[in-house]
Amino acid sequence: MRHPDSRTGWLTVSVEKTEGVPDYMTPHDLRHTAVSLAIHAGVNPKLVQWIAEHHTFAQTMETYADLYDSDLDECGEALDTEGDSNE
Repeated sequence: MRHPDSRTGWLTVSVEKTEGVPDYMTPHDLRHTAVSLAIHAGVNPKLVQWIAEHHTFAQTMETYADLYDSDLDECGEALDTEGDSNE
């Protein structure tokens, strides 16, 4: 299988041909974004690990599980809901 991350790989060539993708955007940037968004969207992290072909769960979570501003809001809302149900 050809490596999508190489400078001449199929993904790099596709990105270069796609209109609207900034010149500085690399296949790794797209991979990082896709994996981060999948985790943020609630996709099972073990599935994301499998799709990304990472050897360890830690690699997926430590490298790609970015935090978003909305995560803090969601945490607060979840705690509020939990607190309300305990009253």
